Formats: sequence, C-alpha cells, structure tokens
Amino acid sequence: MMWLKKILIPIITILIITPHYLGSEDIVSNDLKKQQRELDRINKSINETKSKLNKLNKQEKSTLKSLKANQRHSQEVARLIALLEAQLNELQIQIKVRDSIYYGLSNKLSTLLFEYAELARAVYLEGITEESEVVFSRKSFTEQTQNEIYYSYLTDFLDSQAKNIDLMRIKVSTEIGQLRDKSDYQQELKGVKKREQNIITKNINQNQVALSQIKKDTKVLQEQLNKMMQSASKLKGIIASLIRTETNKPIPKVKKPNQPEQPQTATVNPSGNYPWPVDSRRIFRGYGQQKNKETDTYFDNPGIDIATASGSAVRNIEDGEVSLIHWLPGYGTLVIMNHGSGLRSVYANLSSVNVRKGDRVGKGAVIGRTGESVEGEFLHFELWSGNSRLNPRSYLR
Repeated sequence: MMWLKKILIPIITILIITPHYLGSEDIVSNDLKKQQRELDRINKSINETKSKLNKLNKQEKSTLKSLKANQRHSQEVARLIALLEAQLNELQIQIKVRDSIYYGLSNKLSTLLFEYAELARAVYLEGITEESEVVFSRKSFTEQTQNEIYYSYLTDFLDSQAKNIDLMRIKVSTEIGQLRDKSDYQQELKGVKKREQNIITKNINQNQVALSQIKKDTKVLQEQLNKMMQSASKLKGIIASLIRTETNKPIPKVKKPNQPEQPQTATVNPSGNYPWPVDSRRIFRGYGQQKNKETDTYFDNPGIDIATASGSAVRNIEDGEVSLIHWLPGYGTLVIMNHGSGLRSVYANLSSVNVRKGDRVGKGAVIGRTGESVEGEFLHFELWSGNSRLNPRSYLR
C-alpha cells in the first residue's frame, strides 16, 4: 500500500491545486480513470492474495506445531516401549530362574519320595510284624529297638524335608504366577503403546503431507503475488505518465463577473492554532519520509496518519467550503476543504461523509466518519498552503 501512495500523491496534488475548474467527474482523463480502476482491481487481488498467504502461514505454523508435538509424543512413547521391553526381558529371565528352581525342587522332592519309599520297603522287609517273631528272631531286642528308632528318625527327617521342599515349590510357583501376571500386563501395555505409536505415526505422516501441500500452495500464491506486483508496477508507470499529461494541461483562469482577479496568497495561522480533526492525538505514521517495514522501502507521506477507531467523528479545523469529495485507491473517500487565502485541508480514509461539494462548513463541524483499510483504523490528514504542503503536526494544538 505504501508504494501505491507514492503514485497517488501527485493525483491529490492536482485535486488540491485545481479545485476551481475540475468537477468530481472530470478530475482526470477517462484513460487515467480506467487505469486507476485497473490498479484498484489489482490492488484488491494483491490484498486478497496476501490474506490467503497469511492464512496459509498460520496453517503452516499450526501444522508445524502439531507435527512437533506428535514427534515429541512419538519419542516419549518409543522410550516407554523400550522400557517395557527391557522390563519384559528382565521378567522372562526371572521366570526362567524360578522355573529352574521349581524344576530342581521337584526333582529333589521326587528323590526324597523315592528314598522314603526305599526306607519303607527296607522296614517292611527287615522289620518285625508279630510278637512271636521276637522269640525266634536272631536279632536281639536291643538291636531291633535301635533299628526301629533309626527308621523312625529317618522317616521324620525325610517327611520334614519333603514338606519344606513342597513349601518352597509352592512359594516359587506363586512367584512364577505373579511374574507371569506382571509380564502379561506389561505385554498388554506394550501392545497399547504400540497401537498409540501407530496412530501418532499416522498423524505425523498427515502433518508432513499437509505441510508439503501448504508449501506448494504458498509457492503458487507467492508466484501469483509477484506477477500482480509486477503488473501493479507497470500500471504505476502508466498512471504516472497520464498524471504528467494531465498536469501539463493549461489551467483556465476562472473569476466571478465584475471581480478583478487577485493573486493567490496563502495565509496560515501561527503554529499550533488549529484543533485536531479527531479526538485521538496518537500519530502512528508521521509526515514526510517514512519506512515500510514490510517491504523495507521508503515512501513520502504528504500528511499525517492519526490512529483512531473506525467510525470516529472527523471535524473541520477551520471555517471553509467543501472543495471536493472524491475517492482514490490507497486513500479511500476523501474531502478537501478550502479555507480561503490558499489554505486547504485534506481528510482521507473516510467511511462516510456528512457534507456535499460547495457546502459552507463551520469550524469544529463533523464532516464525516473515519474508516478502516488494510493498514488499520486511522484518519489521513493533510494541510496545504497554495501549492505547497505543510507538516500538519506543526499547526495542530
């Protein structure tokens, strides 16, 4: 928009310095109007394309943010799966160790049972089952008693060992069951995390596809924008040429009947004697050379831009007559007031106008309401003395 103002400043200059013989429909030639309409169309397309690019840029940032979040999540899930696999491996080792212990205890119990059976067999084969055998037995009573005591001790010992081994087997079996339950739970949790990782991987792939498409769309729009900017640049040259043609036309002198022509002399009040045209005092773009941060270029501002909410009342700074109401690309609707003695004021970027051309308007009267453009909500205000522009800030109190 800044470059557009560079080429429109001369148009406003023509409007200001030739208000007495140019009507609202005869300001510039038909060819110039046609080119201005074309420039406005291209400018509208440029703004629409920039809006689309901004939207794509937001989508790209949002998608990239989602992609990074999914990637972080994927890494966390991958670490958890690796931890679960390590725990499962440890559980399998513990289960194998306890299986081995259980197998050893079972073998030891089998051995004890076999020895117990052999002891019982020996007792049966060598033992005394009836009292009559005692008389005819070759063993003394003492020997037989000792054998019985020994056999009884062995029986109690083997029975105790068998019970202890069985208790150990039960304990190990319980531990194996608990380890297997834990292993099954870990295995199930691992499956859940694997499925979660698959979903995240799918989301990551979708993010990457979306990013790729956004970049393609951005590239296409950027190419379109570059072409439109080139077209606008060409139109600038055409309009500048037409403006020079209009400027070089002879200006007819118009005067009232029986009134001698008087030279135009500009009388401007001392600095700080005019009221502000709006309630706001915040200037977001000053007078003269300004820098466009977006394009890193400089442009010349013929007035000041006062930040104010759209719809704010715009008041006339001094008694005067409405010299012109017109519309220009980059300035929107503008009103030029003729205060006499060569002093004129310009109010641009208006959303509505309360006066008509030729109206006499008093100081402080509302002439319109501020509007909104792609650059924000503000009033563009200029002061002219004859054919020379002034820094409005120096004349506002």
